[in-house]
Amino acid sequence: MRLKGRAGLDSKDAGNEAKCYGAAVRLLGTREYSVLELSTKLQRRFLSDVVSEVITELQNLGLLCNTRYGEAFCRSRADRGYGPVFIQRELEQNGLDKELIETLLAPYNEQWLARAIVQVEKKARMPRPSDHLFLPELRSSEACSFPPDDSENSPLSAVGDGETHDRPSREQQREAWHQAQKERARVARFLARRGFPAGLASRAINQVMQVTDH
Repeated sequence: MRLKGRAGLDSKDAGNEAKCYGAAVRLLGTREYSVLELSTKLQRRFLSDVVSEVITELQNLGLLCNTRYGEAFCRSRADRGYGPVFIQRELEQNGLDKELIETLLAPYNEQWLARAIVQVEKKARMPRPSDHLFLPELRSSEACSFPPDDSENSPLSAVGDGETHDRPSREQQREAWHQAQKERARVARFLARRGFPAGLASRAINQVMQVTDH
């Protein structure tokens, strides 16, 4: 591809521009870059006005495109288990505007819960069969809101009297409950680091851990 020249460009500047163009093409041969990302990388070696000319030429030739870069980035990060908050932040840092980012993330909007569930299943430590064997089934909202108590109205009193000789003590039940909450909190922190919003993370954790808690 021929690089467009500028009026008054001397041989030294022309040589630098050709080198800059060659360096840019080599970088783009390895992966997609955003305009800002490639410009920043090239400016470590070449003058800003030279980089600006090269960037413009690459865009005109269709070799450099923020949309194509964003599509590749979203696909790569989503497949590696990252959520929308992480992806949006990274795209913003690499120079993509908010409207384009929303467009790029739109195809994933119905997938985030399922993707978060996959991360919970990988990260959560499964309880031993005896840990929650005698804990009654609780709704997920109940399981996250209170520890077992000794009142007759407690959900733990639902187990029949005939089974009391096999049931763990109240102290053991409380300890099991607290351990479950610690595990939920640990997984929630992991999902937050991965860029999943708190509400979405909570739904994913409940869907997985309400099963493993029983």
